[in-house]
Amino acid sequence: MTEQEIRAVLAVAMAYDNRKPGEATVAAWAEAAHRGRWAFTDAVEAVHAHFAESTAWLMPGHVTQRLRAMRSGPAAMAELLALPAGQPTAPERVRSIVDAVAGRMGWVRAVADPAALGVLDQACPHCHAGPGRPCTREIARGRRRGELVALAAPHPSRSRDLAAAHTSTGPEWTP
Repeated sequence: MTEQEIRAVLAVAMAYDNRKPGEATVAAWAEAAHRGRWAFTDAVEAVHAHFAESTAWLMPGHVTQRLRAMRSGPAAMAELLALPAGQPTAPERVRSIVDAVAGRMGWVRAVADPAALGVLDQACPHCHAGPGRPCTREIARGRRRGELVALAAPHPSRSRDLAAAHTSTGPEWTP
């Protein structure tokens, strides 16, 4: 969540209990939101639900507990019916359902598909996998010792070099 969203959640709480949040409060709630993986609309709903059922002073832990309870429960029928129609196993349908669930859970996609980024277009400086080939590692134990196995994701040095070449903003770049 952004700082503005944290301030908006605190404003909702302030409407109920007349709290006077300062910069330290915003920073503390932002840290709790990050650790609890809050989504803005769900966090606002959790604040409203807390004050509808409790007279206790609202703390970030209360919001996190309510969000976990909301996420662990079954999805509302309206949400299930709103899922896109189509072939049940079509890649586009699966992707849209995964994205919908990820949004509901407040998840953020960390790394995009390496092939889509062009990461595999260059040789890996770590394992020396050639262009177009996946990164590999050597098995160190067991009867398969010494065999090379493909990694699910490329080595960070392979994607870092590509990211540096495609951006001027540095570490803020997201695939």
